[in-house]
Amino acid sequence: MVTGNILHCLKHGSQLGWLIDPSERSIFIYHRDRLPDLLAGADVLPVLEGINLILSVDEVFSWLKRR
Repeated sequence: MVTGNILHCLKHGSQLGWLIDPSERSIFIYHRDRLPDLLAGADVLPVLEGINLILSVDEVFSWLKRR
């Protein structure tokens, strides 16, 4: 129950959660204050304030590529 764990963390202080869906090659983005977003392809993932990182969904899946 990964979604349940993300929701629990958001209710208890986390600011952001990513749920990676390899079968759809997409990432759900969970925020505390709004509905989840669904990102795919060249979409850039949100990161916490103060973290200098620009990362797309495609880049994440290129790291996860099976050999």
